[in-house]
Formats: sequence, C-alpha cells, structure tokens
Amino acid sequence: MDYVSDVHTFMVSANYNPLPGLSFNGGASYSIADSKIQNVDFASDSHTGGVNPLDPDSSGWGGTYDVANNNEMESFSKLDYTVWDINVGASYAINDYVGITVNYLYTDVDDQDPYVYGDESGQYQSLMTYLTFRF
Repeated sequence: MDYVSDVHTFMVSANYNPLPGLSFNGGASYSIADSKIQNVDFASDSHTGGVNPLDPDSSGWGGTYDVANNNEMESFSKLDYTVWDINVGASYAINDYVGITVNYLYTDVDDQDPYVYGDESGQYQSLMTYLTFRF
C-alpha cells in the first residue's frame, strides 16, 4: 500500500501596540490537505474460526468480513479539504497584575471528498475572552 499525504499551510499575522499595555493582533491562514491510501493490498484474514469463509454451507462469515475484499478499491481513506482561518484580537493590561484578552476566530472548511465523518464543510466562529492574573 502507498500512503500519500500532502498538507500545505500558508500564514500571515500582525501585531500592533498603540499604547503601553494595549495590543491588537490579527492573522490568517490557508491550509490545503490531500491524503489517501492507494494500491490497497490487505492479506486475507477472515476471522472465521477455522471454517472455510467461502463455503456457503459453513456457519462462517461467508467471506464478508475478510479485509481482502477491500483490495479492489482504487483508493482508501481519501481526504481532500481546504481550511481558511481568520483571527483578530485585543489585549489590555488593566494594571501590572490583571489583564483582559478578547479573540475572535472565523474558520471556513471546504471538505471536497467526505469520507468517514461525512461532509465536514461549514463555517465556524469562536469568541474567546481571557482574564489574566499575574502573581
């Protein structure tokens, strides 16, 4: 079997501090992922407890559980998707011991070849707030 995995991520980010204790940040990333197993070649392993799995008169699995049945597949476990992440945030130091941070993240996933979990395409948003105490 041949496992092929190509993942590329491109990122850009910036940070700006207009005042002491105040900072703004932002960034974006773009990821392309493509992976698959080709030339699938499993050895026969029928789990039949010693009976002939191809014998229609046996009480075995009839060969249906034999992983070698997957050998005719052109590709196995194919994943192909792109992801955009865009984030912005701000941090403010209230004093030397307490600070607050707010971050927003937007993610857009384009699943071009749904597989195990179905189509995972969609847009996701997160808003996170942190209160920091320094000792």
